[in-house]
Amino acid sequence: MSEILETDGSGNVVTEYLNGAGEILGKIRYLPSGIKQVWYYLHDGLGSTTYLLDNYGNIVNTYYYEPFGKCWNVSHDPGKNTRFTGKEYEEDVGLYYFANRWYDPDAGRFVTKDPAEEEILKPLTINRYIYALNNPINFTDPTGEKVKYGKYQISDKGTRERLDKLDELIGNKDIIITDGDRAKNAGYGVKDSYHKKGRAADIYVPGMPVNEIAKKAAEAGFNGICTYDDGHVHVDTRDKIWNGHNGKTIQNPGWRR
Repeated sequence: MSEILETDGSGNVVTEYLNGAGEILGKIRYLPSGIKQVWYYLHDGLGSTTYLLDNYGNIVNTYYYEPFGKCWNVSHDPGKNTRFTGKEYEEDVGLYYFANRWYDPDAGRFVTKDPAEEEILKPLTINRYIYALNNPINFTDPTGEKVKYGKYQISDKGTRERLDKLDELIGNKDIIITDGDRAKNAGYGVKDSYHKKGRAADIYVPGMPVNEIAKKAAEAGFNGICTYDDGHVHVDTRDKIWNGHNGKTIQNPGWRR
């Protein structure tokens, strides 16, 4: 967990934000009297703030959202207004800040065009003002550039680069991320999981068989690949080649050739 500090003109800490897995989980406000006010955020599957709790676990505020992020029932929201998909909302202008550009939840559009180039094989990207391919229930756009799928973080640069390469190889289909980074103390998955090292992702591609996904993943440079009967594929950037099916090692799969 990391900390983000907000200071006054004299350099005194006014507010401390507790950040974990890309989300603001809580904040502490330091009053001139020496009293500390503490709040905690709860989030939904897209990373949007749904509840604000006080230090005793009492619900201070409940947040309701329309599909494109317009928020209702905000009666008490001290400090940094992190709401839809965990982004900061600027009350004065009615916009969310998405790192690279501003987003208007009333219009369901960004106010400037996407700095990332459109992808001809994905027609919706030609409109560079739309949010999350016009599918905000399932997709998010964490930086205001290329759409990312779900709430999952992929911290390793090499893994992200291979996912981008895989995206190019599969053409006009979408990669859906179903799992990414896991906390080192996560109570599920194997102890030495590459998810806990930030070097793995679980994916599926609607309409594409797992063996075909695995073949493209191998071409994209993933060393660890495991297919599953439920339709998803695990990929990682371990140093040596490993092939699996349903979590068990297999030798010389057809998709590796």
